[in-house]
Amino acid sequence: MALLNLETKWKTALTSILEELNQRELRKLLSKLDKIPEGVKTEKHREELPDTIIKHYGTEESISVIDKEMKVLPRMDAKVQDLLRPLVDKVKQQWQEAKGRKRKRKEEEEEEEEEEEEEEDSVLTHVTPNHIQNQQKSSKADNEKSATATLQKSIQDVKSSELLEKEWFTGKVVEKSGLWPYQTKAKAKRCFFYLGVADETASVKVKVYGKDHYKELNKENSYLFSRLIKEENVVLVTSHSKVAQVKSVGVPEELEQEAAELIYPQSQAYTIQEAGALAHQTPVMVVGTVTQIDPFHKVNVNYKRTKVKRQCFQLKDKTGSIRIVMWDEGGVASWVDLSVGDVVQLSNMKTNKYYGDVSLNSTGHSRVIKLQSVGVRKERIKIIGIKKSSTKETQLEAEVQRELHTFVVATRLLAKLLGQKPASGFRERLLEAMPLEADAETQGNRITAITAGKT
Repeated sequence: MALLNLETKWKTALTSILEELNQRELRKLLSKLDKIPEGVKTEKHREELPDTIIKHYGTEESISVIDKEMKVLPRMDAKVQDLLRPLVDKVKQQWQEAKGRKRKRKEEEEEEEEEEEEEEDSVLTHVTPNHIQNQQKSSKADNEKSATATLQKSIQDVKSSELLEKEWFTGKVVEKSGLWPYQTKAKAKRCFFYLGVADETASVKVKVYGKDHYKELNKENSYLFSRLIKEENVVLVTSHSKVAQVKSVGVPEELEQEAAELIYPQSQAYTIQEAGALAHQTPVMVVGTVTQIDPFHKVNVNYKRTKVKRQCFQLKDKTGSIRIVMWDEGGVASWVDLSVGDVVQLSNMKTNKYYGDVSLNSTGHSRVIKLQSVGVRKERIKIIGIKKSSTKETQLEAEVQRELHTFVVATRLLAKLLGQKPASGFRERLLEAMPLEADAETQGNRITAITAGKT
């Protein structure tokens, strides 16, 4: 077992062991850990203790210390010992193997010294100062080359390597996912995201923990990644890892495409009519024109305690029209900034059929690409209804070119249109004025400017 792999398994086991201890046992254990400063070892942050213990004692020593203290508590029950014993045995095995290697290396060095002494006289007669200088240069170059080969890896090497404790690699961030939330065992809320990274040799999927990295790591930039963890075909960047921006790394076009598809796998393309006829939960890609946009809503879902943000819009092509539902999971819906008339490509959507209603729903891998943007539009609208209203903003139902659309507008703009303040009978005054024609500037489903309609 590699040292880094041992540390990863030990951190998981130590977390579970600490969760098995009651308050008295945990307090007693912490009092024995003298290497950890008093202000740091607090039971209030139990989920952070495994990192703290490993940081101050190291992997192997912390295993030995915890083994000793579990005997003192005593916690020799199966719940603790089944987690602890395999790691203790592994450390003992590594120590024995290390002693054996050290003994063998010493014997080999002694044999080499004896051989060198026997040959010394004959060798010295042929050595000149130039020979010595050339040998020193050659030895230095070989050592530098060996160190570089050991530490710096190509992505192709990384994919076939099991150890990433000291190695590092550089690569270009070709694609980046949204933020994915998760909870620790202690119910703490955290986030992670994925990167598709490539160099001239291969591409690899990188899983990055922490919101801080999300702002620092950007598409098209190149970075050095070190102190990593390898987990099957994914490289993990944790709080212990190091990331630094470097000069641009050249990547062949086919590897850029490969890296992008690690984050957003390419789904098969269908017309809207074809997509609507497919089975429930079929992955699809469609292209169409946005014909209607609804405001964001927060809705309850069965698998979450908190409400989830959702946005719906209508998409149309030559074969038909379909409702698109974007869920804010993995940062998908929050990226959608569309206007009626935009031509978009939606990939990695899934068909959804519910009591005859057919729609395309986003997934954590969904991607929205604007193929053609209309930007800000100037159009005549007829306000015919109010969906929701507050002193800050109002949601309106309005007719545009014989189609019904929902718009969001700042209430102060509507109040100015009516010649009064938002707080005093504004809603009733607006209802009395309907249907109300106006000239509006719109961006997406939001009205950015509105004036009385000119006849």
